[in-house]
Amino acid sequence: MKEQVYRNLQRKMIALTLVVSLAPLLILGMTLYYQFEATCREKTKEQIRYRAQAQAEAVDLFLKERTAILNAMADTHTFDHMIDEKNLARIFDVMNAHAGAFVDLGIIDSIGTHRAYVGPYDLRGRHYFDQPWFNEVIVKGHYKSDVYMGFRRQPHFIIAVRRHENQQAWILRATIDPNRFEEIIRSAQIGRTGDAYLVNRDGIFQTRPRFEGDVLEKTSLDTTQFGGRVTVIEKADPTGEERLYAGSWLNDNKWLLVINQQ
Repeated sequence: MKEQVYRNLQRKMIALTLVVSLAPLLILGMTLYYQFEATCREKTKEQIRYRAQAQAEAVDLFLKERTAILNAMADTHTFDHMIDEKNLARIFDVMNAHAGAFVDLGIIDSIGTHRAYVGPYDLRGRHYFDQPWFNEVIVKGHYKSDVYMGFRRQPHFIIAVRRHENQQAWILRATIDPNRFEEIIRSAQIGRTGDAYLVNRDGIFQTRPRFEGDVLEKTSLDTTQFGGRVTVIEKADPTGEERLYAGSWLNDNKWLLVINQQ
């Protein structure tokens, strides 16, 4: 009987010794784990916040450079010179030699008729008077479109600038290479789980995402959650996986650059 009591007492003492010895180690381990997780999470947030801001600035610079080139060409050449397609072709070659990413170049007169064109599509003679972008560039003097299908039935976007000559307005319009543009966006992807893409204010993809949807489809992301310079949020993607999303507005707050990763 005494032997049984001693054995029970021995087991209790061993158990108590183990609890007293291991409990602090377990608490310390759990504390270090959660601190490490929090540190990693904050570093990841900081990383994608920085990349979103830097890449948005790079995309804005790309757009401003192409707009400046169009302005320079329109300022230094007359309408009559431009509608000669041999002259327009030489100007187009010079523009691509210095900057690149231009797919085509066209001259549109004050009533919306495509008077001269250099590029891979048959757009000469098309009429744009009833197109929303035509009215906007006439009023504002410049225009950068969302991605759309248009007459060519392929996703693309344009940059257009207006000039006045002899009291008549005319427009110099260029299409930007969507593949070249997407390369700039995709360079912001981080690792195997990262993605980077553009959406407009309505949540429509302007470039092709890596994992979700396609160009001109609608994202599940609520763009109203993003404001200010760079916003980072956590949410589940369409598959239910938790991800970090960093968003930065660009192009006069018309487009949102989104970078996300696990």
